[in-house]
Amino acid sequence: MQKFNDIIDRSLVPVATKLNNQRHIAAVRDAFMLIFPLTISASLVILVNNILFSNDSFVVQLLRLSSVFPNLESAQQVLSSVANGTINIMSIFITYLVAQILAKHFDADSTLVGLTSIACFMILYPKPFNADDLNVVSTQYLGA
Repeated sequence: MQKFNDIIDRSLVPVATKLNNQRHIAAVRDAFMLIFPLTISASLVILVNNILFSNDSFVVQLLRLSSVFPNLESAQQVLSSVANGTINIMSIFITYLVAQILAKHFDADSTLVGLTSIACFMILYPKPFNADDLNVVSTQYLGA
């Protein structure tokens, strides 16, 4: 086993160190680390939603919560919209944060660069479609 660890240390550790020091990959890594609290909060909301508010849940059936709270499905819809909203906006946050971190590395105006990256993201985003006389942007390409 020690021989295997030595081979890994000689071959993969230098490559991993170089990748870790590369500024673009480090910016993506740091952006995901900054967005991590949003990911955790959305995960907790999804967990609570599926355990406490789903009629199929073991906890709901065990405690007979559907007879005590007859509107569990409406509460589940509220929490699912919260979870979808936090997860779907992640790509916009990541776009902003990666550009902001790189701008700080190059000593540029980080806010302006971040806003420009969001503008470029929206320019490249698929065309909005018309639904009920409103222009709607699809959330298909947003999210994690």
